[in-house]
Amino acid sequence: MRVWVWAAVALYGLALGVQAHPTGQKAFQVDALDHAPILSPLRSWSLRLLELPDGQRIWRPEALKWWLRWRHVPFVDVTGTEDLGQSSALYASDVPSFPAKLRYEAALPRAFELMSEDVPRYYLSKLTSFFTRYYRSEMGAESQRWLQAQVEALAASLPTYTRVHGFQHPWKQESVILHIRGANATLTRERGVTILGAHLDSINFLPIFAAPGADDDGSGTVTLLEALRVLGEAGWVPESDVELHWYSAEEGGLLGSRAVATEYERKHRRIHAMLQMDMTAFVKDGTPERIGLVTDYVSPALTDFVERLAQAYLSIPVARLAMHYGASDHASWTEAGYPSAFTIEAPFEDCNLQRIHTSRDVLTAPGFSFAHLLQFVRLSMSFVVELAGWVDA
Repeated sequence: MRVWVWAAVALYGLALGVQAHPTGQKAFQVDALDHAPILSPLRSWSLRLLELPDGQRIWRPEALKWWLRWRHVPFVDVTGTEDLGQSSALYASDVPSFPAKLRYEAALPRAFELMSEDVPRYYLSKLTSFFTRYYRSEMGAESQRWLQAQVEALAASLPTYTRVHGFQHPWKQESVILHIRGANATLTRERGVTILGAHLDSINFLPIFAAPGADDDGSGTVTLLEALRVLGEAGWVPESDVELHWYSAEEGGLLGSRAVATEYERKHRRIHAMLQMDMTAFVKDGTPERIGLVTDYVSPALTDFVERLAQAYLSIPVARLAMHYGASDHASWTEAGYPSAFTIEAPFEDCNLQRIHTSRDVLTAPGFSFAHLLQFVRLSMSFVVELAGWVDA
């Protein structure tokens, strides 16, 4: 895009001065510009290495990523993580296995009774009150610090050792990582770590406007929070180690998860399985309620296992679908050579596509459903419990 076109878009947005914003969120004012994720001229035209669906890697200005998002062109920003997956051959003969028989069909339904729509609604109301969670903005960093505080409070309720830390990046917003120590270190060495993921950032096609990101991916973010809360209240202690990840900068081209996966690959961390929760709360009017199970850029064996979990523990059916290259953070783990899977709120054509990446992605939008979100809480809980175990359950 030519410089004058980008400048015209920015000036047009500034001239508007205000855009529709979520109920209860402060209107866009001139003094909010310090928090708005307006790209500086230098950053807008700094070069980034972008990978396209055909595998081609091209150097392009940062500003081009906004244009690609607007045109729905998939890409991954591989700047600084060009070597991700170079060690994947080390794991080729070390493919994790997944349980042939489910072990917790008595314990998990009892835990599900502790779920509540009110708690994730509270968390999401707060999360969407930030003008934006754009990863380069100060408000994006503020939202991450708020989220990390919630994770720390919930982790403290688990009857085992936990550690919460921010994974630092070159931009302002950190990724948040919770490590939960399993009771059996030998099992952890044999199995590896089980990971649940979501992304904590949000974006608007036009970066000076509000980006509440209720569905994308506030819904996945609070899905993990509610799963953690319920498991803590139920007294869960895993047999092997578990981690919950909230990634920064997914909307910038999987930047946060690629950085984390690169670090784990560099340290030769053993990973049992990774499941991504991205967009979990929308049911399109006139369509049946379903869980979307993504089949490309994933581990087929793990995906089959996730489908078994859904059939055993959820009250709605599964619909398999192909997404696209770089659809969410699971792809970073797949590229690193680890088994990953990805579930989404519906088949792609029935997802919340008209509202995401706009100021209209709010929790009061038609079709937004906390009851649907709780199905993904069930899936998250069953994923970590069936893979990492539950001591004395």
